[in-house]
Amino acid sequence: MVFNKALYKTGDTVKFKAYVLDKHHRRLKSSLAVRLSYQLKGRYISSKLVSLKASFAGSYTHEFVLGDSLPSDLNYRIGLWTGIDKEVLTGGFRIEDYLNEEVASHSLRASSDKFYRGDSMVFTLTAKDAAGLPVMDGRARFYLLARDSESGGEEEVFVPDTIYQSEKNLAADDDTRFVIHTSQLPDAALSIEAVAEFLNGNNEIHTETRKVEYDNVREQIAISQDGNHFNVEYRLNGVPTDTTGTYSTDEYDHEYTIRYPARIQLDPFAERYLFDAGNAGNEIEPGSTMYQPAWQHVQGKDSCGFIMENPYGLLIHYTVIKGKKILAAKADTASSITWKGRLQKNTTYEVLYKYFWQGTEQSGRFNIYALDKLLTTKFDQKETVYPGETDTVRLTITDRKGRPAANVNLTAVTYNAQHRNNIKVPEPPY
Repeated sequence: MVFNKALYKTGDTVKFKAYVLDKHHRRLKSSLAVRLSYQLKGRYISSKLVSLKASFAGSYTHEFVLGDSLPSDLNYRIGLWTGIDKEVLTGGFRIEDYLNEEVASHSLRASSDKFYRGDSMVFTLTAKDAAGLPVMDGRARFYLLARDSESGGEEEVFVPDTIYQSEKNLAADDDTRFVIHTSQLPDAALSIEAVAEFLNGNNEIHTETRKVEYDNVREQIAISQDGNHFNVEYRLNGVPTDTTGTYSTDEYDHEYTIRYPARIQLDPFAERYLFDAGNAGNEIEPGSTMYQPAWQHVQGKDSCGFIMENPYGLLIHYTVIKGKKILAAKADTASSITWKGRLQKNTTYEVLYKYFWQGTEQSGRFNIYALDKLLTTKFDQKETVYPGETDTVRLTITDRKGRPAANVNLTAVTYNAQHRNNIKVPEPPY
């Protein structure tokens, strides 16, 4: 059962559509009674609204106005009943005396919490209106303020309170970015407060702040993670420089001699990686303490299977089982592990997998099926439609073999994104 709104007020018109199947998954055609019920001060109140005939096999639609006799700030229930007083489907909605927010949302993000010589500091500003669209007529003032400093050398360095400032219009179709190279900063170790002031067309100001650190050390080792590798550079005065150093992990006592810059593959048995060169040292831990591959069902014209996402390129062993029979037993390090086979309809296939992460064996399982009735939906529309614009939504629905699907019962509905917490669209039964 699908409703036309996520949240209602007294006086609104409730429109709903229900798609009803019997216990044998056949579409109902008989008349159904629509009952509205709710709880009020410990009392259960229920009333019949109407008897409905199916507009199409299995499909029932109705609409009614919410009168002021129905209390606000309550949840309501719609039930569909057969003539023998059997409830076959339920749905729910809420009446609330709400006010839509007019205040925009703002955020300030930094590309890192700590920067070094030679880095570019990227700060991203986001300003959206209540509908989730970028603010059209806004401006941004951006400042970097020095909150603490240390020269680290014999000579004193003057550090102004405001070490950077700029102003620009907010981008109308994307985030707004300020990019500052660290060569523009004083030659000192700094604790920096980034300040973004958002100004709308009425000159109302909203402020967001973010704290970052800048280390101006002469020698440094910069590490970044790229999938299942670490990119490591030795920098002298902020300039990447070829040199020799060492590399080790917490898992092994042995140190390896490496040449910087280096690209080191992630070790599934290690939790921490240590790098040294000259007078500089640095360490890194992988981004997640619990690595869990994600998977999704895939289906082609003549085969079904799964794709398992493996961004760290770990060695994953997996087994596909039908009942007690093993259909496949393989191992792979690909970033996207794909398996497909000709699966029987109405049959469950189990996939078991295991791998090592930070020295510990991990395992998991999931089920796949041959979903012969699964449809593919493709939307052709603008990603963003601004007030005053129009757009045409084109919808293509195909079966598992890519053929146009016939006899599709389609329901299209849009909701106010401000009520996203109240949006409830049930998955249709397979």
